[in-house]
Amino acid sequence: MRGRAQVVLVAWLVGTALSCGGPAPATAPGDAATDPCRTATTQAELTRCWSDESRLAEEETRAAQARVVDWLRNRGSEASVRAIEDGQTTWAAYRDAHCAAVATVYDGGSLGPMQEARCRADLARLRQGELDTLMSDASR
Repeated sequence: MRGRAQVVLVAWLVGTALSCGGPAPATAPGDAATDPCRTATTQAELTRCWSDESRLAEEETRAAQARVVDWLRNRGSEASVRAIEDGQTTWAAYRDAHCAAVATVYDGGSLGPMQEARCRADLARLRQGELDTLMSDASR
């Protein structure tokens, strides 16, 4: 991928990472059918569950990025690899800042850590989907 296609890819990645819009979180508030922590009954259980979900989602996102990077390397597209890695770094900075801000809404209360972990899980799932879509679209 060279020239204009590469610029479009980078612009798409940066725009996606920084956009305020996008699909709904993987687990919509109050949607018991998709809530992975629906059986938790205490705040400590909820926080632990969302922390586990966050770790899992972030591992899966790293795996999706690795698949994209491997695919690009196999195509000999090191410039695109660097662009994807730079985009991921930018996205991670956004995720960290946004989810820390979400936690501050709860003003140091017991909900803060859970909401921060949930935010990280939701954003990681969205990012994983973006990376999977990118590879699927680009490999056509």
